[in-house]
Amino acid sequence: MSLPADNLLRQKEIHGLYAATFARVFLLLAIGVVVYYSSLSQNLIYEICGTMSFVILVSLIMIFNVHKSRNPKGAGIFGLILDVLILAALPLFWYFFLAEKPLPPAALTKTMYPFIWLLILIVQLFSLRPSMVFVIGLSAGLIQAGLLVFTYLDPNTKFSTSLSGISDANTVVITYQAAAILSAIFSGLVGAYIVSSVRNLLVDAEFASGDEVLFTDNTSDARSGTETEAAVLSCEIKNFTAETEGLEAEQIFKVLSMFHRTMGAIVRSHNGKIAANNETLCAAFMFSVGPRRNNGAEQALQAAVKMLESIDELNKLLAENKLPEIEIDIGIHCGTIAVGSLHINGRPVFTLAGETVTFAQRVKNACKSTGVPLLFSGFTKDMLNGSEKYAQPVGSFSVRGKEEKITVYTTSQI
Repeated sequence: MSLPADNLLRQKEIHGLYAATFARVFLLLAIGVVVYYSSLSQNLIYEICGTMSFVILVSLIMIFNVHKSRNPKGAGIFGLILDVLILAALPLFWYFFLAEKPLPPAALTKTMYPFIWLLILIVQLFSLRPSMVFVIGLSAGLIQAGLLVFTYLDPNTKFSTSLSGISDANTVVITYQAAAILSAIFSGLVGAYIVSSVRNLLVDAEFASGDEVLFTDNTSDARSGTETEAAVLSCEIKNFTAETEGLEAEQIFKVLSMFHRTMGAIVRSHNGKIAANNETLCAAFMFSVGPRRNNGAEQALQAAVKMLESIDELNKLLAENKLPEIEIDIGIHCGTIAVGSLHINGRPVFTLAGETVTFAQRVKNACKSTGVPLLFSGFTKDMLNGSEKYAQPVGSFSVRGKEEKITVYTTSQI
C-alpha cells in the first residue's frame, strides 16, 4: 500500500518521464529536420530518419503504457538507456553523416554537444529518481572522455593548456575538456543529491501531516483497504501531559514535531511505513513480513532499539531549546492487519487497523507496570531469527480480550 508521499513521488516521476520523453522526441525531430535538408544522399536520409522515427514511436508507446499502468519504473529505466544511447550516438552521428566534410575530431570535442546532455540531465531531474540523474551525468562524462580518446588518435590533433587554442579546429584545450568531463560527473552527483533531498522532504512532509487526521461522518472515506502480514510497532511518550504542563501550545507542538521527526526517520531507515496517528502521543509503524520481504519482526525490533538509543540525543536537543526531556514506551506485535488509505477532506492518509494493531498497543501499555521500555509478544519472538540470543521473558499479563495470560519479552540489546 502506498503512502501519500509515495503517491506524490510517483506522480512527479510520471510527469518527469513525460517531460524527458517529449524532450527526446523534439530533439530527434530537430535532428531529423537538419538531416532532411542536408546534402546527404537520399537513401541515407531515409535510413537516418527511419531510425529516428522508430525511436520516437517506441518512446510514445512507452508513455502510453505508463499513462495506462501509472507505473514509471520500467519505462524510466528503458528511457534512461535510450538517453544514454542518444548521448553516445549524437557526436558520432554528427561527425560521420551531418558534416559535408568530416570535422576534425578536435573540433568535435569543442562543439555544443555538452549542452545537449546538460538539457537531458536537467529534464531527468524531474524524475525524482537519484540513480537516473547520476547515470545520465556519469554517462555524459564517460562519453566526453571517449571523445577525447577519439581525438587523441587523430595524428593531426594538437594539445594545449591555453584557452587561446580553442579557435583552432585541430587544437584540443586539455583544461577545457577536463572541465567538461568533471562538470558532467559532478552535475550527476549534485543532481542525485538534490533529487534525494526532495524525496526526503516529501516523505517528512507526509509524516508531519499525520496529526491532522480528523474523523467525521462527512469527511472520512475509506478506500483501497487490504489485508497483509506485518509487524506493528506502537510507540508512546510517557507521562507527556504531566511533563508538558505549563508549556505554551507552540512549545508542546515543538516537542511533538521533534519526537515524530526523529522516530519517523529511524522507522524509514529500517524499511518501515508510518501510519496516521489516531492519538497525538502514540505513533504506529508497520514493517512488512509477507513473502519476498525482509524479516519485518527483526526490522521492527532493531528500529525499536535504535529509537530508544536516540532518546538521549533527542533530549539534548530538547534541552537546548529549553524544553522538557521525554521517555518512550514501545510495544511490538506481529499478525494480520488491515491497511488502507483514508481519504479525509480529499487528502489520502495511510493508516493501520485491526486486532494486531490493538494488541501492539496493549503490549506497549504493559511497559508501565514492568518498568521496561521495550516489550514484544511471544508471536513476535517466534518470528525472530536466533531469538534465543536476545529475547528475555519479562512476565505474563492479562490482556483485555484474551482469556489466557500472555508472555511478553524484551531484548538484551537495550
